[in-house]
Amino acid sequence: MAKNIKTNKISSIVEESEPLSKALQQFIHKIEGLKVLYPDIVEVYSKRAYRTSKNLANFLETRKKVVKGKRLDFQIKVDDFFHFSQIMDSFQREMISIETLSQGFIISLVSQYDAFLGDLLKWIYSKKPEILNSSDKQISYPQLIQFKTFDEAKEYLIEKEVENFLRESHSAQIKILEKLLNIPLTKGLDIWPDFIELTERRNLYVHTNGIVSRQYLSICKSNNVKLEGVEIGKQLASTPDYFENAYHILFEMAFKLSQVIRRKLLPEQISEADDNAINTSFNLLLKEEYDLVIKLLSFACNDLKKHSEEKARITMVVNYAIAYKWKGEKQKTNEILDKEDWSVCSDEYQMAYLTLKEKYKDAAELMTQMGKKAKIGKTDYLIWPLFKYFRKSRYFRKAFKKVFNQDYVTIKRTTEYKNLTNLFKV
Repeated sequence: MAKNIKTNKISSIVEESEPLSKALQQFIHKIEGLKVLYPDIVEVYSKRAYRTSKNLANFLETRKKVVKGKRLDFQIKVDDFFHFSQIMDSFQREMISIETLSQGFIISLVSQYDAFLGDLLKWIYSKKPEILNSSDKQISYPQLIQFKTFDEAKEYLIEKEVENFLRESHSAQIKILEKLLNIPLTKGLDIWPDFIELTERRNLYVHTNGIVSRQYLSICKSNNVKLEGVEIGKQLASTPDYFENAYHILFEMAFKLSQVIRRKLLPEQISEADDNAINTSFNLLLKEEYDLVIKLLSFACNDLKKHSEEKARITMVVNYAIAYKWKGEKQKTNEILDKEDWSVCSDEYQMAYLTLKEKYKDAAELMTQMGKKAKIGKTDYLIWPLFKYFRKSRYFRKAFKKVFNQDYVTIKRTTEYKNLTNLFKV
């Protein structure tokens, strides 16, 4: 379920316009792009490495010799040695390419997080410029006379502050923000050790080709990172599972920072924070990123104590329940739903409750009762993740026909989506 959303014609993904929400969304788009690209690139190079390894195996197969029934030797003639060297060089290049690319994707993920953090700091200064009063940065007279306005000079100071901030370690950056804003940012943050390990591993990939250093071990140990079988001199690999986990860590970290800091600095604009949480989770539901939705909305529903209105909170609850439902954890879905009093909610939310409880007959009756002019429109019924399985029921097809005077037909993802969706527009 989305709130206050603006959509494009094809993807149905909610587009943000508020500066901090837009910065977060741009960050998300970029790391999602890396996530989509990663398996394709690795697959291409893995296939190339496989072909080369097969060529190598075929070459050696015709030249193997068993010594004393145990040891396997290979006899390569002088005339064949140049060809053998070419195959070996090709194989080694392919393996190094996979290693370099895999490391590069981790470096790119962290770089996008760094860019977002810079945008976040700029947003903080734009909303609370008085924070700059604590800055010890100075502008010399020759520099000052180069600026035409006071705003230009202020912008210069902000740029310098951001540059210096981004030169700090990732753990130091969070401590700086905590001191600057007087709020705890790591309390209860269970991904903190994994975040530190990730950013320190990124440093290894940049500076030592992934070879473990004393500094890496020291920083990880001081941040309660669990390391098994990791020692100085060992090279750390970047596997597909590690990349996926890194993507989740940075997504969660950026989301939580934006939520906590926005609510602290601008409590009067808490509705924008709620909207961003709802829209971000809605976009993830459309992409079936259920684990990530659960992480974000567990935080939004259970840890964030204030919301702009009850409608915003209950919308998050619905999205939270949807994620567990489509992940296959029905019991957890019911636990979430049973904590709420749905009888006092509007028809739209009662529809969500009935659908998630699989009371499809009752949902169809309510659908018919709400009619064609309800806040839930035809397109919403056709594409919303909420109605994923309700759409497959005979009750839905019958009610759809009655309300919209046409048969229900499955639409493809590429269908042009219009007005998705004004359901929870204030």
